[in-house]
Amino acid sequence: MKTNDGKYLKEITSQLPLETVAGTRSCEVTFQGKSINVTGQQVKHFAAIKTNFLENTLFDLELRFPSDASDIVSCLAILGMRGIKFVPDIATHGNEQVEKLI
Repeated sequence: MKTNDGKYLKEITSQLPLETVAGTRSCEVTFQGKSINVTGQQVKHFAAIKTNFLENTLFDLELRFPSDASDIVSCLAILGMRGIKFVPDIATHGNEQVEKLI
């Protein structure tokens, strides 16, 4: 998962004065030709929501795919058709992985 801001968020945050980031004043930024009024409270609220969203997403992924079940996730790769023409014995290719999934 990305931990760095993306292209568009960087474009907006690069225009924010430190006072707005600190939450002490509002400012106006331009994004794709549109003016946006931003308050310090909005900046802090967005940062909190972003952090909460990422933490919850990672938590849910760990619940669905625990580290002790990583072999099952690895077995799912057999369902993709990449590289199948390079397999020497196509008749038995993936049998072991499919058995684990079943």
